[in-house]
Order: sequence, then C-alpha cells, then structure tokens
Amino acid sequence: MELTIGEQQKQQAFNRTILTAHITVAETTPTRQEVADLIAKKLSVQRELVLVTHIYQRYGEPKADVSAVIYSDVETMKRIERGNLIEKNAVKTPEATESAEE
Repeated sequence: MELTIGEQQKQQAFNRTILTAHITVAETTPTRQEVADLIAKKLSVQRELVLVTHIYQRYGEPKADVSAVIYSDVETMKRIERGNLIEKNAVKTPEATESAEE
C-alpha cells in the first residue's frame, strides 16, 4: 500500500491540520487503523493524534482518497470531534480484538 500526501491545511483556532491523501491499494479498501498508521509514520506524528474522517474507494480502481485530521493534543481532539469518530479511530491492540471476537 502506497500513501501520497496531498493538500494540508493548518487550522490554528482548532490546533489541527486537515489533510487529504491518496492511497494505492492492492486488493481491498484499507481500514482506518491501517491508514492512520501510514499517515503517522509518513508525517512522524503520534498515532493517537491522527483521525481518519473518510476513505473514498474509487470504483473499479486500486485507488482510494482519504480525508484525515491531525491534532496537536488528545484533549483538543476529544473536545472538538464526535465521540463515535474517535471510537472508530481508537488504537486497537491485538488482545482487544481477540477478546471482542470471543
């Protein structure tokens, strides 16, 4: 999976950066976890501060467009973003996914 960062827009009032990215995928649409990990690694930021808002898979093509937000701190993110979006982007450990499956 290859990630290309597109436009970045800094919003000082909300202590965040909104970005768009383009992903070339092998087969299936990547999860929010995978995309957030790629963005965090590429931009050298903490994984907990990356919030993937949308993944738009192009029909019939191995490409996806991504919208994401990078916050400066967790408290600001929790104050501004919706709770369900934060839950979808939460860092999941392997133990948590195994216990959820049982």
